[in-house]
Amino acid sequence: MMLGFGFNGIMNGGQGLFFAGTGFLAGGAILLLFFLAGGVGAGDVKYLAACGALMGPRFIFRAAVSGIILGGVAVFVFMLLTGRLSRLITNVYFIIKESVSTGKLDVTESQDDKVYIPYGLFLGIGVIIGVIETGFIH
Repeated sequence: MMLGFGFNGIMNGGQGLFFAGTGFLAGGAILLLFFLAGGVGAGDVKYLAACGALMGPRFIFRAAVSGIILGGVAVFVFMLLTGRLSRLITNVYFIIKESVSTGKLDVTESQDDKVYIPYGLFLGIGVIIGVIETGFIH
């Protein structure tokens, strides 16, 4: 974060600080809802915010979308290979059915059923894809 603000501030003054600030806020905001829902850790949010401060809001949005899609595909494949996908579909069906019949939404999850995926890996790959797309690496 400091590198992003420092570099952009030195290179472009106030405009560079604004660029770093908007990138920082965009990077953090993209994952904030995922963090609040328990889907990613605070380190993932800080990582994306730091990359945003260095590379700017437009870059970080594209990189985050790439990383989120890659992570989603990885989770889907993992759930498919471990048999959890069919259980998830069944659980969602019963939650919807129960919610419609009772008018209440009750989503209780078992801690034993949680799966932890290193999402930072996929965000990092998304950032690398973004760097390659923008032409920083040929």
